[in-house]
Amino acid sequence: MLAKFLDKACINTGRDGAWSVYDAAKVEATKIVLHMLPLVFSATVALVSSPLLVAFTVQQGGTMKTRLGWVQVYPAMLAIIPSAFQMLMLVAYDRFLVPFLQHRTGYEGAITHLQLVCVGYVANIVAPVVAAIVERKRKEMAATGVQMSLFWLALQSFLLGMQETTSFVGLLEFFNSEAPRSMKSIGVALF
Repeated sequence: MLAKFLDKACINTGRDGAWSVYDAAKVEATKIVLHMLPLVFSATVALVSSPLLVAFTVQQGGTMKTRLGWVQVYPAMLAIIPSAFQMLMLVAYDRFLVPFLQHRTGYEGAITHLQLVCVGYVANIVAPVVAAIVERKRKEMAATGVQMSLFWLALQSFLLGMQETTSFVGLLEFFNSEAPRSMKSIGVALF
C-alpha cells in the first residue's frame, strides 16, 4: 500500500511546478528509509532495557561481597565486564565462529545481519531473567546473613556484552548494506 502511494509521486499528471513530479530515485530512496523504520523502532524498544540492567547490576553489586582473595572489586567496575566480554567475543566471532558458520551455511557473512540482531535480542531477553534469578538468590542469602559473591553477576554481564556485540554489529551492517550508495550516511544515522 505504501509503495503504491509513493509510486504516485512519480506519475506525471500534466501539472507544472516543483511539487508536481518527483524523480524515481527520490521515491525509491524514500521507500528504502520507510522500510527500515520498523527495525529502527524495534531496536529502540529492544535495547532500552540495557542501560537499566547495567544500572541495576551496579546497585545489586553494592550489596554483595566484593572481595576475591586479596582483590577488591568495586560495584561500579561491573560496567567494564560487558566491554571486556565484547572485545573477547568480537575476536572469537570473527576468527572462529564466522569461518565455522560460513562452512556450515555456505553464506559469505556466516549468518544474515538480521539473524545476528536476533541473537542479540535473545540475549537481551535472557539477561534480565538471569538478573532476576540472581537477585532472588541474593535476597534469600541476605535473609540468612550471608553475603553473595559479586561474581554471580558475571553471567548477566556476559549476556549484556553479547547483546551489544551481536545486535549493534548486526544493525550497523544491516543499515549499511541495505541503504543505496547515495544514502549510506542515512543508514548509519538510523543505526
